[in-house]
Amino acid sequence: MMKKAFFVISAVLEGGVIGFFVLAAIGGNVAKGDMVFFAACLLTVVLFMAISLSCISRCRAGKEKLVGHSLLMKLSVFFTCFPFAFLSFSDGIYAFSIFFFIGLVITGITLAVIKRKPRVRTYDSPVKAEKYSFSYKGKWEWDAAAAEYMRLRGISGVGDLSEEQQDLIYGYTAVPFSYMFYWLAVSGHLNERFTAEFGRNGLIEDMKARKVTAAEVLGELDYCFGSEYMKKDVIPFFRAYYDSQGRFGIRDNYIFDYYEAIGEPEDRYYCEDFSWDVCDFLETRIEERYSKWEREFGSGPEVSYYDNEATGRTVHTELFGADLRVHLCGRKETGFPADYDERCLEALDGLPELQLEKLERFLEREYGAGSDPDIFLIGAFRPDTLFIIEPREEGDVVFAVSGEAGFEPEHGISFTVRNGIVLNWGFASDIEDPYSSENIRNYENEPSFDISSLRSDEDADAFLKSGELVKVRLLPGLPYCSMKGGEEYVYLTPCALKEKEKYERYIRNIRAFSGIHDLEMIYVPEYYMGSDGKRLSAVPKDIFIRTADSASPVKAFFRVNVWN
Repeated sequence: MMKKAFFVISAVLEGGVIGFFVLAAIGGNVAKGDMVFFAACLLTVVLFMAISLSCISRCRAGKEKLVGHSLLMKLSVFFTCFPFAFLSFSDGIYAFSIFFFIGLVITGITLAVIKRKPRVRTYDSPVKAEKYSFSYKGKWEWDAAAAEYMRLRGISGVGDLSEEQQDLIYGYTAVPFSYMFYWLAVSGHLNERFTAEFGRNGLIEDMKARKVTAAEVLGELDYCFGSEYMKKDVIPFFRAYYDSQGRFGIRDNYIFDYYEAIGEPEDRYYCEDFSWDVCDFLETRIEERYSKWEREFGSGPEVSYYDNEATGRTVHTELFGADLRVHLCGRKETGFPADYDERCLEALDGLPELQLEKLERFLEREYGAGSDPDIFLIGAFRPDTLFIIEPREEGDVVFAVSGEAGFEPEHGISFTVRNGIVLNWGFASDIEDPYSSENIRNYENEPSFDISSLRSDEDADAFLKSGELVKVRLLPGLPYCSMKGGEEYVYLTPCALKEKEKYERYIRNIRAFSGIHDLEMIYVPEYYMGSDGKRLSAVPKDIFIRTADSASPVKAFFRVNVWN
C-alpha cells in the first residue's frame, strides 16, 4: 500500500511540475532566459528522480519502511524548491511564500521522522543503553544438537533421522539451559510478564514439585525463553555468568559448572538426559555464584573508592618519612572500628621487606625497562595520602597509600594493602576494591616464603620437602597441548597448581562444547629476568595457556599467576 501511494503521489508531483513548466513556457508567462524559473523546475525534477531511484534500490534490499521517508522527502523538495519558479511571475511572491512556508513545515517533519531512533525493546533490562536481550530458541540450536546426536549414534545425515528422533533432539537442545531456567524459576527471578503469559497453567508449580522436569517445561514453552521474562535485577548476573559462555577466559561461568555437574564428558554437550541430581548440584552452585556476584557487583550497599571523604587529619609515616592526609573509603553509615586509622598506620610502617620487594617488582615490570637495575623504585615514591578502607572481614586492616613518583610523574602511583600483604598497584588515587575476586585471589594465594631466593633448580628442589612448592610437568600429557620454551617441569605453589588444573579442566570443556577436538593449546611459562638475561628465580611468575591457531573459531586464554 505504501509503495502504491509513493508512486502515485510521485507521478502527480512530477507530472504537475513538468506540466506547469510546459504550460508556463508555451503561454509566454515566463520571460525568455529567466534562469530562476528553469533552475527551480529542473532542480525539482532531478531531485525527484534521485529520490525515486534511491527508494527503488532500498525497497529491493527489503527496506520497505523507507518508502514513507522517501515520500516525505519528495513533498519537502516540491514545497521548498519548486516555489522559486513563482518568483519569475509578477505577484508571484505570494504563491512563493505560501508554498515555501508549507515546505519548511514538511521539511521539519521529515527531519524529525528520519532522525528518530527506532524503538527497540529492552526486555526490562537495567542496562537499557546496551539494549541487552537473550533468547533460547530450540530451533537455533537444533543443528548443533543434531550433529552431536548423529555423531554419537553413527547416523550419516539428517535425512536418516526419524520424526521421533528429530523431536528427541529438540528436547536435547533444552537440557543445558534447563538447569539455569529452573534456578531462575525457583529463586523467584521470573517477572510478572512470565506469570501473566505462562503462570496460570501450573507448569512452574509442577516443576517445583518435580512432577515435570525443567526441560519438559521449556518444551511446553515451544522451546523458547527470553530475557524479557526475567526480573531486571538478575539480568546483569545472568549476562555475566550464563550468556558469556562463548567467551572463554578466567571467569567462572555456567558452561564450566554445567560440565562439572554432568561428569565432564569430552564428546557431548547436548545429548544428556535431564537429571535431578545435576539440577540439585547446579542450583546450589548457581546460588553460590549469584551470592558472590551480588557481593562484588550487586545493587546492595557498596564501598565507593572514588567517593572518599577527607578527614582534615594528617598522620606521619616513618617508613617513608612523610606526612599523609587521611581519607576514609567505605560505607559511612556503618562507621569504622575504634583506633582503626592508627592500626592502618602501624601496618604501613610495619610492612615486611618481602612485600616492599614485591611492590618494586610490580613497578619495575611497568617502568623499569631500560633503567638502571640498581634503582630503588620505592625510594622515588613520595606518598601524600593514606586511604583508610572499611574492612569487610573481622580483624582485617585494609588501606591504600597514594602519592607522586619520580618514575611516573604524570599520574603518580598508589598501592593497596590487606593485613600486611600488598595486593596491587595503580595510579594515584585510583583505589581498587581490595575484596574484588582478583584481589581476594591475590591475598589468599600469597606465598609465605621468599620465592625470589630460589635462584636455581637445586635451590627449588631442596625446598620441595617443605610442601610449599611442588614440581610438576608443564604439560598435562594431552595430545592437543604443546609448549613454548622447552621446560618439561616447572615449580609451582600448591595454589597455582590447583588453578592450573582447573584451567586444564576448562580446556577439556571447551573442546567438548566447540566440537573442535584438534584444538591446540600452547603453554608459555614466563619468568622474572635480570639485566643479564638470566632468570631471577627458578619459579615462573606466570604460566600462560592459550589457543595456538589465531584462525581458530575458538579463542581461549588463561593466566596462572604463581607469584608477584
